[in-house]
Amino acid sequence: SFLIPTPRATNNPASPPVTLFINEWMADNTRTLADPVDGQLDDWFEIYNPGQDPVDIGDYYLSDTLSNSNHWKIPDGTRVPGRGYLLVWADNEPSQNDPPQPDLHAGFSLSRSGDSIALFSPDGVLVDGVTFLAQTADVSQGRFPDGSASIVSMTNSTPRSANRVAQANLPPVLAGIGNRSVAEGNTLNIQCAATDPNTPAQELTFTLDAPIPPGASIHPNTGRLLWTPTEAQGPGVYSLTIRVTDNGSPNLSDSETVSITVLEVNNPPVLTPPGSKTVEEGVRVTSASVAADPDGPSTVLRYSLEPGFPPGAAIDAATGLFSWTPTEAQGPGVYSIGIRVTDNGDPELSDIKILTVFVNEVNSAPNLLVPGSQSVHPGAELVFQISATDGDLPAQGIQYSLGVDAPVGASVDVNTGRFSWSVPGQASGLYELTFKAEDTGSPRLSDSRKVNIQVSSPLSLTVRVENGNVVLEFGTIPGLRYRMEERDQVNQGAWRQLGSTLVASSGTTTVNLGLPGSSQRFFRVLLEP
Repeated sequence: SFLIPTPRATNNPASPPVTLFINEWMADNTRTLADPVDGQLDDWFEIYNPGQDPVDIGDYYLSDTLSNSNHWKIPDGTRVPGRGYLLVWADNEPSQNDPPQPDLHAGFSLSRSGDSIALFSPDGVLVDGVTFLAQTADVSQGRFPDGSASIVSMTNSTPRSANRVAQANLPPVLAGIGNRSVAEGNTLNIQCAATDPNTPAQELTFTLDAPIPPGASIHPNTGRLLWTPTEAQGPGVYSLTIRVTDNGSPNLSDSETVSITVLEVNNPPVLTPPGSKTVEEGVRVTSASVAADPDGPSTVLRYSLEPGFPPGAAIDAATGLFSWTPTEAQGPGVYSIGIRVTDNGDPELSDIKILTVFVNEVNSAPNLLVPGSQSVHPGAELVFQISATDGDLPAQGIQYSLGVDAPVGASVDVNTGRFSWSVPGQASGLYELTFKAEDTGSPRLSDSRKVNIQVSSPLSLTVRVENGNVVLEFGTIPGLRYRMEERDQVNQGAWRQLGSTLVASSGTTTVNLGLPGSSQRFFRVLLEP
């Protein structure tokens, strides 16, 4: 059969422009579609609205001729939905519109030998019209695609829906993707695109063929491919097959296998904060460094101390064990020590955390130094120096004292440690004195030592003549200095020193003066200071 589309009037100023189409019709319906009102196999056609909004065609006119613009008036309130269809039964039974039905029943019928269908606006302007020739039973005719100027015959009629033309299904075409690369932890984002050569185009679905790297996915409708490779997935090369499939019969597809290179990305190690430690001077402190690297156990980590760490502190480069024994000079104090862990990646990356060490002061006892045993004559003054050293820093004060066993008259300077004792003339025997040095630390600590003091018998002089010479003999204390003197009268005249001062080397000193014993002399011995 031969079909002549009739042009639409869309720009007549007498009526607002309306876009509607006589989209599909069947004038020889023997088995395709039954009228739901009476079950009759009547002629039908559909009106198509390509716009988004519904169009009210109440007061419009339908006709089976192109010249009669007011043949049959459409009932008030009749609408064609947006992007939708209105089915009209050309059964010449308009009474079936009461009550209103989903379909419209026109006041005319169509001729299978050829006829026309026209839609007019209320003011008589032709909205759309078609003229067709002799029809084939149960074969509809219409515009393909919907609303176009192309008129085709359709064995698969589609009243109330989009027109379709039977055709061989053609596979979709996937646009080229190509090989890609992505770094670990970054997202690979590929927008896959495909076209379908069928008219109308079919639904396309995107999928990934197995094997699929864990985490990779593609949106079935949009074709958006996303994959964020994990640390464990790099470095590596993965083959990924993207497939697009239509919903034709049979389903056909197109695919592409691409190579995805996952690049290694070095991530910095993470050092657990070491916190703080408290230690006393002279005591070893240790701290175990704990670090992890997100790049995996194969990463080699090394540890070091940041510049400015206290002298003596050290860390094992392989294990991260920190150790330090603070000296006396390093306490008290607070030390912030930077510990760095560095990986062997490319480039090398590191992390730094601070270890805080509190060093407490520890007071050490002083060390008292005293002379050895002392000897002294009664009536003489014994003087010597004691001293003490203290290793504490900052330096502390030292105070000296005598124990309760000190004899009367003996004393020691509390600040200088100078000991003095004027030995009584009648004193003799062995005296054991206790000396003490005490620091000013907290707590106060001290050291004590004993010194034996031997007080000999009073100094006495024996004079005798041997072989015609004068010989003097007197008790001495080794190491002390003695001076011998003479004069002519017992109680008169000045004393004259005899010879040089002697330093005693034993407990008794004998001196041959080499003087004749026939003359009168008086002698004495003095202990020099």
